[in-house]
Amino acid sequence: MAIRLEITDTRNSKEHFSRTFVQHKVTIGRARYCDICLPDLSVSTSHVDIRLQESDFYLVDTGSANGTFIQGKKLVAHRPKKLLGGDVFMVAHFRIRFELGVSQGPAPERHLGQNHALKMLSAVLSMTSIPVTPTLVILSGPDKGKRFELLPSPSVAVIGRSRQADIPLEDRQLSRRHAEVIRENDTIVIRNVNPRALILHNEQKEDVIVLQSDSTVTMGETTLALEHPLDPSLLHIQNAPEEETASFCTNLSFFNEAPEAKLASLQTDSSPTAPSKGQSDVDVDDSDGDSLASSAAAPATDASDTDPMASLPTGPSDPLQVNEPVMPDEMILPEDEKSDLGLIVVGAIVVVSCVLILVWLLT
Repeated sequence: MAIRLEITDTRNSKEHFSRTFVQHKVTIGRARYCDICLPDLSVSTSHVDIRLQESDFYLVDTGSANGTFIQGKKLVAHRPKKLLGGDVFMVAHFRIRFELGVSQGPAPERHLGQNHALKMLSAVLSMTSIPVTPTLVILSGPDKGKRFELLPSPSVAVIGRSRQADIPLEDRQLSRRHAEVIRENDTIVIRNVNPRALILHNEQKEDVIVLQSDSTVTMGETTLALEHPLDPSLLHIQNAPEEETASFCTNLSFFNEAPEAKLASLQTDSSPTAPSKGQSDVDVDDSDGDSLASSAAAPATDASDTDPMASLPTGPSDPLQVNEPVMPDEMILPEDEKSDLGLIVVGAIVVVSCVLILVWLLT
């Protein structure tokens, strides 16, 4: 049974990514080995799993640092939650929609997960002034070490030994107009334009090559590769240990802003009501996998209205901290009485010491 996951980065809602899977387990996290790599340090290395048990799919948080939220409630770690078609869950900045019973489609491309991760990083940087320009790097041949930045999309650059070529090379085995580099959005293709020319992609002859970050292309004596400017950043995020996971507070308002929720509210002609003061801001989903159980409401406190830190989550108590016993009000002495009591104790010790010395001298 095929499932589809539609991923939206809430920092750039215009970018959507979709993946289809036909497997018993789908791992979501920021590590390279995950089936879906979410390139953000607020995501744990292995954050959450989607598992097939008998005929149902379940969402299982694998002990992530910042938690997984579904329908506005936080999942209990390692406790399965049954998924239904159309369910939406949050992993840090990423909103993921689960669809069930979709068509399998063609086999996924090689390194599709890595390419999606690079596109996610590019989408975030597109909202800034930081340029993201792929580069062709010459790995071997007469022009070894040269770098050629590609023009913005859409663009076509000619590779050849002609000085009028966009990417001129001194390789005598190349034709004057050997190949073209076509950039269309995030896809970069090398196309052979000379029927007598030979182009090898990972040591196999091809005329049209879709460049990937870890692939090499050989023409004549020249071997080149595509270097994405975000490769080092993505590698750092994927290889960062779990201890470097950044803290993150999920914005639960995204659940209320879902289009399906708005459509349902319009059909029922009812407007959503604001939560009462007695209701906690973050509910924990403590169901056993079949349904969501409503959590007990936290009592209202005046400090939450005035203190901005009151709504922040608190961690477990320090096991090494020793709690001091609380004394009743009548046992607590004023400061002046405490000082008098101290003087009396010191005086008593001095008197006893003098008496003991006299007794020792007399004997």
